[in-house]
Amino acid sequence: MKLTKEDSEFGKKVFLEEDEKYLSFTYGGNLDLYWSFHGKGDKTFTITKENYNLYSLFEKLYSDIENIDIFSEEDEPFFDESSEEYARRLLEHQEYCEEQREWCRKYNSAHYNELFNEDERAITWYSDETAMEVANYLTITKADESFRVSFHTQADQPGYDRDFKSASYVPIRFRTSGSRYGNFFIAFSRFYNGVQEIDDVYDAGHQIHMEEYLYNQRQFVKKRSVE
Repeated sequence: MKLTKEDSEFGKKVFLEEDEKYLSFTYGGNLDLYWSFHGKGDKTFTITKENYNLYSLFEKLYSDIENIDIFSEEDEPFFDESSEEYARRLLEHQEYCEEQREWCRKYNSAHYNELFNEDERAITWYSDETAMEVANYLTITKADESFRVSFHTQADQPGYDRDFKSASYVPIRFRTSGSRYGNFFIAFSRFYNGVQEIDDVYDAGHQIHMEEYLYNQRQFVKKRSVE
């Protein structure tokens, strides 16, 4: 795997490359976020603790969706922490966050149930490009020490505008306004902000994280036991 970045007028484009395929994270000219599959073969990427900085961002994204925790890190009051104004603003912010969580719980609960499946430990996002019946969709499935990111397409149906797809390109759109999932796009935007800050974690010279080291040790032991 290799993580690379390019500057663009809408923010950095981030690419996660593996063999003959790659996953891109970008903002479009419409100011909406896109995750897209490019390349050949299986449209699935597996993120393990071997690349811990990236893994931890997926862990945070999964937790945010599972717990409807998409507002708590946004717009905290910018005042001296010892002032009465800070305490008042912080309380208002916390109340706002809880109101928003409650709104998300009530907002089209069918869509939330489609977004997060506790039994399957999976997030499923149908692209906001077109109707759900024909839209491309993305799944993020949690395993014990990995996340599996998969891109899927659906057959075209009469009466629906088709979603764009090809054998080598499958885009997923996250609307920042008017999404069928309401404000849940914020969790994916936060992920995008975080992934822009990652150094090239696939460079052999990067500083290893303890979780990454322990994961590699376990994989080594498993390999030796098979041999």
